[in-house]
Amino acid sequence: MSRFVLLGLWSVIGWAFCASAMDQSPLKPPYERLLEGQDAATAKQLDAQANAAEVAGHCDEALRLRSELLALRTRV
Repeated sequence: MSRFVLLGLWSVIGWAFCASAMDQSPLKPPYERLLEGQDAATAKQLDAQANAAEVAGHCDEALRLRSELLALRTRV
């Protein structure tokens, strides 16, 4: 009988812990997660460099810069 009481107690504790973790709001939508400050300046610079590399025909360099830009935006 005490095993069932302990099992029930642990189940309630586990449920309460999971319920509190699930109550956290989801990520903000993209339009509320805009880059600011140094991140925005870095993104603008990377975008300009990638565009210049594409125009010059340096696809590998443009891809590397776009990957950096993606990493920056994903981090934020």
